[in-house]
Amino acid sequence: MVMFRNSKNIMPSSGRLRPLGDLESFFAWANAEFGAFTISAVVRLSGYLDVEKLRRAVTNVVAADQLLSSSIVASGSRTPCFQQFGNSPPKVDVLLRRSDADWQAVLQENVNRPFTYVDGICRSLFDMAILPGIGQHELVFRIHHSICDGKGLVTLLDRIMGDYDRQQKSSADYHPAALEVAKPVCGRIGNRHRLAATMQLLRSTAVDALRGGATGALKCQGPEADYEGPTVVTCLSMTEQETAVFLKACRLHQTTVNAAIAAASLQAAAETWHPPEKLSIQTNLDLRPRLGILSGVETVSMSSFWLSTRHAPGRANSFWDLAREYRHEVSTKLQSSAVPPLGFTLLAKRFLRLSARSKQRGRTSDLMLSNLGVIPVQSAESALRVDEFYFATSQSGIGSRIGVTAATVQSKLCLTCLTLAPDAQTKGQMFLSDLQRRLLRESAGVEVPSVALG
Repeated sequence: MVMFRNSKNIMPSSGRLRPLGDLESFFAWANAEFGAFTISAVVRLSGYLDVEKLRRAVTNVVAADQLLSSSIVASGSRTPCFQQFGNSPPKVDVLLRRSDADWQAVLQENVNRPFTYVDGICRSLFDMAILPGIGQHELVFRIHHSICDGKGLVTLLDRIMGDYDRQQKSSADYHPAALEVAKPVCGRIGNRHRLAATMQLLRSTAVDALRGGATGALKCQGPEADYEGPTVVTCLSMTEQETAVFLKACRLHQTTVNAAIAAASLQAAAETWHPPEKLSIQTNLDLRPRLGILSGVETVSMSSFWLSTRHAPGRANSFWDLAREYRHEVSTKLQSSAVPPLGFTLLAKRFLRLSARSKQRGRTSDLMLSNLGVIPVQSAESALRVDEFYFATSQSGIGSRIGVTAATVQSKLCLTCLTLAPDAQTKGQMFLSDLQRRLLRESAGVEVPSVALG
């Protein structure tokens, strides 16, 4: 796939929105060169669905958000930019739904389908499929990581469902006003903080090199070491009762849900993959609160970054000790490492291009964890209920060996596992089952009131 070449198209200056920011440029490059970081998400719905109204809701939301309806133009050696070419409606397919296997297959296909460039232009950055059924339906998004992250997906879902509900209550024509184009998050962070992050990155890279391996080098044995196939996605939802017990256990042990999921992921990875003693785990963090940006106020945008910590699951005295250790490490690094370093795209390109050639060392981390927290759902009056939410990103080429994403919907914890291995489907199912078993086992004995299902 070719990117950053001279475009033969003549572009009207009025359609140019803005250059891509540092992080946005990184994701554009990674997707074009490695097919990495394509985002796909599944929203499971129940109740009455009017397909045409939902399609109109998607069209309205995309029309109002200029980044969602834009293209990426990579023109020569200059910084790529977001560009608009008219007001083409988004691609929304309606697919046949026969069973749960259908939405899982669409999710699997989407996450491994990178966005394509023709003459240096990536025309479409968003599409969606609707799988209507009898009382049970799914929406499957595919979106370019340069314009969206996990939190952006939540904003997108909220706006689509809000527009759908509005149509259900009123037949009047509705044309939402265009939102301002979100500024790149890197431009909101002072250079002093970004320089400190650069020094921290160089220091940790040097330490890892002296230890004999790059951070994120999960030493898989046998054919897994050379595996370059697709990212395999597996999903699992805990019950309301199980989730309630787990949440209370986190409070009792004075830690967070994110830290507990990280501890379970580290232990499950050590059990399933038998890696070296220490594992690196990459945690995605929403920068908006630190920058004073209220979630949902701006357009759907890419506003998260990550930090990496290293842990030895076998050394911890207990599961909850590992969770507290993880939380402490993240809190310690939060001030200096949770912002994009200066020249991040340039640094990442050089490191990942070189390390990808050795395959085992071409990974950003051993594990990746992204927890969206509680997903807001529609009001009780809505005829269409959001039941579950799963999201995935392609880890092909340079991503993490194992990815875990989480979201809590309708008081249920929804978990997604992303794996890379010749037998990744089996490995992913084993990993998720092990992760769930650890969460439930460590929460055993905690009593909560019975949860009314439904």
